Amino acid sequence: MDNLLKLKRETDYAVRCILHIARKKNRKISNVATISEEEDIPTAFVAKILQRLTKGGIVEPIRGKKGGYKLKLAPSRITLFKVIEIMEGVPEINICLSNNFECHRKPTCPFHRVCKEIQENLIKCFKSYTFTKILKNTGE
Repeated sequence: MDNLLKLKRETDYAVRCILHIARKKNRKISNVATISEEEDIPTAFVAKILQRLTKGGIVEPIRGKKGGYKLKLAPSRITLFKVIEIMEGVPEINICLSNNFECHRKPTCPFHRVCKEIQENLIKCFKSYTFTKILKNTGE
């Protein structure tokens, strides 16, 4: 994450794209233009995001004249964490938690331990939110 605890705009858009598709009854198909218009997201962003979500195993493209995208997984199997992970990687609240960061103080640093606990709880929270749960929060 570039900013501490701030999701990227693309991640917000990805969540909105998934919610749009998940709202379709009987797993109907949504196309880029419709998602763009109804969710107020630039078309180019929608196309790029859906490609990443396809690669991440969340949506699948349907080819043809009436093609578009549908969810590859049930909304109950898609977590907010998975979408964040696809769009921007695993959230790290401090550089010391990065696998690429070497610090000789890590084993004894009390702040490292606090950051690690906070990050683990944050990830646990993100994993607890499925798209079924998110939709229920909107009354759908």
